Amino acid sequence: MADNFRPHRTNASRIPEKKWESYKSVLLDKCQTMTFAELERYMKREHNFAANRRQLGHRIRVTWGFKKYKRGNSPETSLLEAQALCGGGSRCGTVPTNGAASAGDAASRNPCPPPVVAGRVLLDVPPPMAQPPATLGRAGPRRSAILLLRSELGRRQDSGSLASGHAREMARHDAEPTLGHARSQSWVPTFMDLLNAHTYDWGSDMEKGLGQISRIFKGILEETTVHDGVQFNLVELTRRNINLDIPAYTLFRSALEWYNWANPDTPLDAPHLLNQFIVQHLSAIRGLKQIQAALDLDIDCLPSCIRWCSAVLGGNPQVPPEVRGADGDISMETFTVLCVLWRPLSGSNLLSNRVVTRSRATPSPDWATTTEKQLGIRPPQLLCTVVCMIMAAAMQQQNMHAGQSLLGRALAGANILDALDSEDLLRLFLNQTCADIWRLKIQTDADRGFPIWRYKVDTQKMEPFRRFVATSLGIHDLPILEQGVIFDELALAGPEFPEDGYY
Repeated sequence: MADNFRPHRTNASRIPEKKWESYKSVLLDKCQTMTFAELERYMKREHNFAANRRQLGHRIRVTWGFKKYKRGNSPETSLLEAQALCGGGSRCGTVPTNGAASAGDAASRNPCPPPVVAGRVLLDVPPPMAQPPATLGRAGPRRSAILLLRSELGRRQDSGSLASGHAREMARHDAEPTLGHARSQSWVPTFMDLLNAHTYDWGSDMEKGLGQISRIFKGILEETTVHDGVQFNLVELTRRNINLDIPAYTLFRSALEWYNWANPDTPLDAPHLLNQFIVQHLSAIRGLKQIQAALDLDIDCLPSCIRWCSAVLGGNPQVPPEVRGADGDISMETFTVLCVLWRPLSGSNLLSNRVVTRSRATPSPDWATTTEKQLGIRPPQLLCTVVCMIMAAAMQQQNMHAGQSLLGRALAGANILDALDSEDLLRLFLNQTCADIWRLKIQTDADRGFPIWRYKVDTQKMEPFRRFVATSLGIHDLPILEQGVIFDELALAGPEFPEDGYY
């Protein structure tokens, strides 16, 4: 009898972690339209990837935290989740707003911030994690042209190293040296706690996340007495191996916004704490004692990227014929400039495994090789943010450059940015980064100096841009966008800075 015994389920062969990661974007993309049984057959047939449906289900649902919906019941946001887990930053499936609302008005209409959905977080693009209190419910998909491009730039860069945007994977490579410290002594666990509070700890009454943020602040803020009362300072935390941790900064700034929105009578001094965050991260400032000199040493990728953009735009580049027809629409114009600048970057060593052979690859620009070390983000995201800054600067000088071509106006905007000093440039970059992900912030009338324009974007107009970038990355299986007119909030932060020096 023992000889005839067969276990109910045979043990499948263990698949190496690296192999799972190499097929991650394919699996998350295909599971949107396939059952696990179909996905099992597809992966075996097309990629010789012998994972059974049980392994696929566990990996996708549990390890990667991606919720796979039954066929026909997939919500409008399922594509966003897949793109986010693959390292993309789309605004698909979010709630269109009716404009900025004051924190007081929002609080009177909605006693607590809205819940946010787990799994919609990516950190190689600073994470959009929450929606403004004035916008509850779901009113259909919204897709931003800029962030759709960004999602494609970040999806895959070479066959051996797929871009991973899953929230819990971002800090993994830096976690080991600091996990021995107390939770309040390191940015790694503090960062993950804040991330959890933003994305997973919103109960039915929507107060749990705010309570978690308050508890985290008690561990990382210390109270000191000053001449006019009490002041809170940021505890010196062990930072990740990044000169200025943009993902951590963005999350910390968002938490401050949420806390002050929920505690209008006892707000924290956000500009003071954010300035402390920056000073603590800039290692060079310890010897130089001046933020300007420290920025020149620690964050040189930002001005280098702007100079590179100026050089490309000044070299009489041609708009790719696939993406023509954007004149007059600022969203599409920004997208067009991004594609023009993306073309030389896609042929560099940075992406040579995906796009061209090593022998044909051009050297990567200097800024692209130092971006991750200096800012903790991927080069495509820095380029996307810089292009938004360029177009915003060009809009400020619209009257001076009337009649110029699109690329001529973009070059003028790049030259404006190139003339800024390091400190003003960093402030503008941080403002633009947070403006791009407005869902992290509480929307106010003044909106901290971040103007937000509203546009109606035809998805049919967006398709050529997506195809252009995807083709340059060797991606030929993009899902088709639903046709129709959707709202796009394109946030462009101009060179004017808030008077309080708010970073």
